[in-house]
Formats: sequence, structure tokens, C-alpha cells
Amino acid sequence: MSVYDNLVGMEEILDEFIVETTELLEAVNEDLIHLESNPDEEILNRIFRAFHTFKGTCGFLGFTQAKDLAHVAEDLLNQLRNGKLKPNGFIIDSLLESSDWFGLFINDVKEREERVYEIEPLIKKLEAALAGEGSGDAKEQPTVESEAQGAAENGQPIPISDGEAAKAAETVLSDGEVSESRDTDGVAHPHAEILEIIDTVEKDLIASSNQIKETNVGELASNFGVLEENCAELGVHSIGIIIEKTHRYLSEVAKDQITPTPEGNVAVVEVLQWFKGIIQEAGDGLVEDDENVHLMESLEHLLTGQIAGKEGKSGTKDGKSDAGTQTIRVDMGRLENLMNLAGELVLNRNQLVQAYSDLAASKSADTTLDDLDQVNNSLGRITTEIQEAVMQMRMLPISNVFRKFPRVIRDLTRKQGKQVELVTVGEETELDRSVIEAISDPLLHLVRNAADHGIESPDIRQAKGKPATGTVTLRAAHEGNHIVIEVEDDGAGIDADKLVTVALKKGVISPEEAEAMSYREKLNLIFRPGFSTAKNVTDVSGRGVGMDVVQTNVSKLNGAIDIDTKLGEGTRITIKLPLTLAIVTGLKVAVWDEEYIIPFSSIIETVKMSESELTKIEDKWVIRFRESVINTLYLDEWFKVEHDKEKKDQEFYAVVVSVAAFRYALVVTGLKGQEEAVIKPLGQMLGRIPGIAGGTIGGDGRITLILDVPELIHHMGLG
Repeated sequence: MSVYDNLVGMEEILDEFIVETTELLEAVNEDLIHLESNPDEEILNRIFRAFHTFKGTCGFLGFTQAKDLAHVAEDLLNQLRNGKLKPNGFIIDSLLESSDWFGLFINDVKEREERVYEIEPLIKKLEAALAGEGSGDAKEQPTVESEAQGAAENGQPIPISDGEAAKAAETVLSDGEVSESRDTDGVAHPHAEILEIIDTVEKDLIASSNQIKETNVGELASNFGVLEENCAELGVHSIGIIIEKTHRYLSEVAKDQITPTPEGNVAVVEVLQWFKGIIQEAGDGLVEDDENVHLMESLEHLLTGQIAGKEGKSGTKDGKSDAGTQTIRVDMGRLENLMNLAGELVLNRNQLVQAYSDLAASKSADTTLDDLDQVNNSLGRITTEIQEAVMQMRMLPISNVFRKFPRVIRDLTRKQGKQVELVTVGEETELDRSVIEAISDPLLHLVRNAADHGIESPDIRQAKGKPATGTVTLRAAHEGNHIVIEVEDDGAGIDADKLVTVALKKGVISPEEAEAMSYREKLNLIFRPGFSTAKNVTDVSGRGVGMDVVQTNVSKLNGAIDIDTKLGEGTRITIKLPLTLAIVTGLKVAVWDEEYIIPFSSIIETVKMSESELTKIEDKWVIRFRESVINTLYLDEWFKVEHDKEKKDQEFYAVVVSVAAFRYALVVTGLKGQEEAVIKPLGQMLGRIPGIAGGTIGGDGRITLILDVPELIHHMGLG
């Protein structure tokens, strides 16, 4: 029978498990990288709690292999927490591999695919790390107490005499009060791990004279959270509710939502003693559920009465509720639907504005028109606020992308023997989730290139008078309705002449083209498909699929990319992207009787021109623009716009656009002004039209097409 057969009717729990585990894994990867360079107790506790959660939830759902792996990783982390081991490269490698395995496992759970995994090599590696292998430091000799504790953690008999066992297993808490995590015969208690956590909480409370204070409430809340997970594993519903309420009370105190009182201190101590007694009595491993009405009422009073009291006094700041810190998960389908409805509202608002303008033009004065004008303005303001609010709901911090790269840098530098420090700036900068998803791969290429091609080996850097450790900096910042992302390194820089030499050798360009190239054009060779300066093909680089992929993906996002480099000092690559792909702000242009919208993100400037300024070179029209020659595209020819006017009698305008680092001129017959457009797909009947990103409905009800400039350039054979 499949494990999923036993989970019929629990799909919601399974989906919640997938989401929570994915989030925990992202945090674990980031914390493990930080732990290697900066051993910190709080980071270590977070990682331990994550693997403890993996173990408990996987055990509850019946994923035995995942539970076993998490259990060994948890043992290793526990030794780190106890100071018996120190973080080193081998230990971090083992835990990162475990995290990677859980990532693959979660993908299988998403697909409801069950398989038998070969996890023995990974478990042996974790056990080797647990035994102190791979460490450059001499492992401290275990004492009698540490052997007893290690045996207890692994559920094994204590390897010493009975008399010594009883003594070693006792942890003094206060005057004559001892822990009872073992039976008197020296065998580990079936719930020794839970008793160990309870003992930790007791020690914290005793150290603070049973007072809940700012210094201990965070750790108390964290440990009660673990106990809550234990209750879920044990299937004790009523006990679990009381532990959950205690956890919530401590969490609210930690967030300053509740002021700790003597009654609260007493309730927490009573809950702990009551729960400890229940666990100790479960000698056969079976924990009997218990409804404690007295404790339940005390906790309810603490949670409802005190929160209300505190909010009544100072629960708001500047008239605003503190509820902004609370979050809920919303299905993305619902959010997308809300976004579509907001877009429809914007379109209707524009139509109403147009209708009012037409009506006002036909009547000179009317009080009804004044009233309509007020309603129109109010509706416009509310619609704009709704649109902005929905857009904010789709916004995510770019830290969701940045947090992946410390692991990338670590793995790459360990393989190549380099020393690289990753610095991130502006992680809190937000942009649309669709842009976040699309920019992840291009940034991965840029970061890997910076560390692989840019940063030199330590000996070469020192020979140049540089620090042995190179630096890769990721920056993000808002610039109007765009986000600017920079990837900068202090490495060797890019040699433009070397790019030309490689391009000539590979036949990418001709000698005549090389002779006529400017410095900027030489640098832009790096964007040519299949171009690579790597001498050897590795799992990092050398296949020629790096920078052209970056350019393609950035162009699809209506973005621009630029390179600034100095030989011997480093390289900075700048990407400029729109904040969202759902709404576009652009320039409405006329092409005879047709109208189009060109996104501002692609536009450099507009100039009035005459046909006499055009020159034909190799069957292509070009125009001189700021001391350079750029290709010129007639939109009427591409879209086959019919007209009955003579070109010589018509004014023309050149809209100069950029695709990556290249410039082009789109020739139009008129400039209509700025337009904010909600992008709508063209539908299945029309399908995908080259050069068209979508359409929008104007205030007059007409459909205006929105240009996809990079695709347009590509399909016209000029990209």
C-alpha cells in the first residue's frame, strides 16, 4: 500500500506540509551558510528546530526515510548545540546535502510520487560528522556525563555501571529537583527528547526566578513551539491545545502584544509541570490525552483579557492597528483573479473618463455634469488605490532571489579553491512576483560568471596587490517605476580586445566587422549566442549559454542590461527592469490611422526626423543618432498598415529604443502621449503575434496593441 493511500482526505495537511517545508528549507540553506562563517547560538537553534520539525511531521505523515534522515541530522545539530562539536566544512557540507535531499523529496511529494531513496551514503556521512570525522580540530574526549547524554539522545542504554548511570542521568535543576529522563534501570525514557526540552525550559525559568522576561521569553516561546509539534506527533489533541495556547501567550509577550504578569508566570509554570508529569507517566510510550479545564481557562483569560486590555491602552500607533505583522496564505489563483478584476476596473474607469469628456464637450453648463465630475474623480482615486493595493499584494522582496546565492558562491569557490565574499545590498527592495521568478536564472548566470570568470585565484590577487578574498556585490534599488539590479565584482575585468580575438577565432564576426567596432560594441560581443571565453567546459561555465541567456530573459521582461568594466579592477553589470509585468506605462504612437503603445522601459528618446536623414545600407535603412548609426524600422511596413497619403507630405518621428546594449529607431507618424495600460492577452483565436506583448482597451473602447520591442527586433532580423 502506498503511503499516499493512508493520507486520503488529508490533502490540505499535505499541501501545508509542502509549503512550510519549502519555506523552512530556504531558511535552513541560508542559515547553514551563515553558521559556517559566524557560529551563532540563535542560528543553530533555528536550524535544529527546522530539522526537528521535518522529523516530526514526516513521521506523522508516514515518510519513514525522510524521518530517519532528519533524525540523524537532528542528532548532529544537537551535538553542535551542546558544544560537543564545532561547525566545520565537513559538517556544513553534510547538512547542506541533507537539505538538498529534502528539496528533491518535497518535489516528489508535490507530484505524489513514492519511491525508495538511496539515503544510506548520506546518513553515513552525517554519522561520520557526528563522530567528529572531517574536522581539523581534535574532538574533545567524552566524559561520563556526555556519554550518558549521547546515549540518551540516541535511545541507547548508558554504557556505564548502573550506579553511575543513575547519577550521570540526573541533571540538578534546583534544591534537590532532578530530571527524570530515564527509568531507574538506566534505559532511556521513550520520550527522553521531550523531557530534555522540558528540562531546558525549567532551567530557564529557575534562572529567572520563574519570571517571564524580555531576555528569556523568545527562547521559552521557541521551546513551547517544539513541544507543540511533539503533541501533534503524539496525537494528543487536548494536551496539544493547551501547549499551543501557552506557546501563543509567550509569542504575544515576545511581540509586546501582552504584558507579562504574575498570573501569566504561574500559568506557564503550571502547564510545564502538568505536561512533564503526563510525559513521565507514559513509561510504556503511550501518552494519554487529558483535558485540563483549569489551565485552559487560565490561558484563555491571559490571551483574550490581556490583549484587549493592552490594545485598549496603546494597541494602535498613530491610529493604525499593529495587525500588519500578521499574515495569511492566499492561493495564487485567487490573487491573479483579483488582479484581473482590478485591471477591468481600471479599464472601466478610463471609459468613464472618456464618456464624461465627450458629454462635457457637448454641453456648456449643467449641475448634473458637476456632480458626475465629482463622482468620476472619486471613483478614479479609489480605483487607483485598489490597483496599487493589489499590486502591493503581488510584490515580494528581492531577498527571495538573493538568498539563493550564498550557497552558489560557497559551492563554486570550494570547488575552485577561490576565496569569495558575497555582499548584498537592498534585499528589502520589492518587485512583482512574476518578475522575481523570471529574473532568478539571469542573476544566477551573472553571479556564477562573476565568481568563475571575474574573481582571480588568491595567489594571483595577492600578486596584483589585492586582498586574497574577492568580493561579489549584489545591489537592488528602486528607480521610478523600475528596479535596478547590479552585479559587481572586484576581479580581473573584461578585456574587450580579447573578446574580439575569440570572436574572430570562432567565426562570430568577420575581420572587417572587427576593424569597425567601437569599444562598446566589442564588449557587447559577450551577448552573442554560443560565445564563451572559458578554456575548458566545466559544470560551471564554458558551454557558451551564459550571457546570451541573460540578455534574452532580460529582454523578455522589457528590461535593459549594461556592462561597465575596467581591466584589472572589476566589472559591474546593471539590469533595469519594470516593477511589474501586469501594467505597462508607455508612449502611445500613431502609425497612420493605427495606434500602438511602446513601453517606456524600452525607450531612450524620441526625435523628429525627415526621410532625407535615412540612408540605405545592405537593404536596411539606418539613421545617424548621437555619433552612431542605428537600424531603422518602419512599423507601418511590418504591421502592413494601409494608408492613402504620400510619405513626402507626412511628418515622421523616430522612437529610439534599446534592446540589451543595442539601439534601434522605430519610425512612426505621430506621438500621442503617455498611456498607462493594463496588459491583456490576445486570446486563443489570435494566438501569439510576433512583436506584440498584448493589448489594452482605451477609454474610447478601441483596442490598442502593446509592442514587445525585443521580440519585434528579433523577428525583423535585426536582433
